[in-house]
Amino acid sequence: MNFAYRINVMNIMFAVPCYWPSQDGVTQITKYLAEGLAQRGHEVLVYTSTGNGGLQVLPEKESYGGVTIERTRVDVRWPMYLKGRDENSTREKYYDRICSFAPDVLVVVCAQTWTLDWVVPYLNRIKCVKVFYSHGYSRFGQTHLIVDKLRHRNILGAYEEWRVKKYYERLHHVVSKFDLAVYLSKLNSSYLYAQENRLSNGKVLENAIEDAFVTEDMCHTEEFFKRDRIQYLYVANY
Repeated sequence: MNFAYRINVMNIMFAVPCYWPSQDGVTQITKYLAEGLAQRGHEVLVYTSTGNGGLQVLPEKESYGGVTIERTRVDVRWPMYLKGRDENSTREKYYDRICSFAPDVLVVVCAQTWTLDWVVPYLNRIKCVKVFYSHGYSRFGQTHLIVDKLRHRNILGAYEEWRVKKYYERLHHVVSKFDLAVYLSKLNSSYLYAQENRLSNGKVLENAIEDAFVTEDMCHTEEFFKRDRIQYLYVANY
């Protein structure tokens, strides 16, 4: 690495609800972004939680793929509660780690979980570049469920759906405090929500695919596609 490149090195922090060794889509997308930035010489910290509601046994700190991984232990029962399982897994400790790492860029991945909800009270104090990376709003637009729950005398379920409704009513104010909001596609629920609420800080960064999907051993023969019945090719990132 030459000197001209070294002076541009940044501290980049990802706050993501799940990460390696998990194999879900959020993990895979964050992983190739974090490792790609680390390969370019940046100092990358992934601040995440252990799986299974904070019960999975994993090291509190380790390195993988050139990335430093630090784990908290959060029990997520959104929208009812977000609860740390020990004294180091709290909203305050999360903010303290942001301050001590002093990122040039903070990337908050996902809504409807602790990564965004816990940082909301501190957004105005965090002076670095702030990026919100959305993977969609799974319960956006389901307000009719309140009536359904009440019809079935499910008071607790109706209260939960009411909390979801109130969350989305406030969410656009939170997203507007970020310098950049990233969406997976123009058909994604979070992008549609942004358009509905006239947010202007968003960009679409569509998913890529792994090299394995275009290697020779993944190619079907021509005869395979000559068959009369309908064919499906399912491409996923996990």
